[in-house]
Amino acid sequence: MSTEPRREDIVNIFDPVEINNTDTIENQKDFYDHWLSSLGPTPKEIEEASNHPNGWVYRIDGNFSDDQKISPTVIIGVWEVDSNGNLTNKFDVNRKYKPL
Repeated sequence: MSTEPRREDIVNIFDPVEINNTDTIENQKDFYDHWLSSLGPTPKEIEEASNHPNGWVYRIDGNFSDDQKISPTVIIGVWEVDSNGNLTNKFDVNRKYKPL
């Protein structure tokens, strides 16, 4: 199930907050990773999996040509591909990812 962002979820990071209304950075990272993996594969990612049996399909932030080098910081994560060229439910979030 995907969690879509809503306008009422936006907060100013410099607003005061009650101490019991905060969470740890680790829990925030875990929530972010869970949210990213909940988005599910795109049709293009599903199609691309057929070209990479027993491999991986990368989710990349931005548009790059085939001859461009891609920095690890723009790789959002990676889908595992089974032996039949189908995506599994395993999505690994790239901890080095930095949103553009």
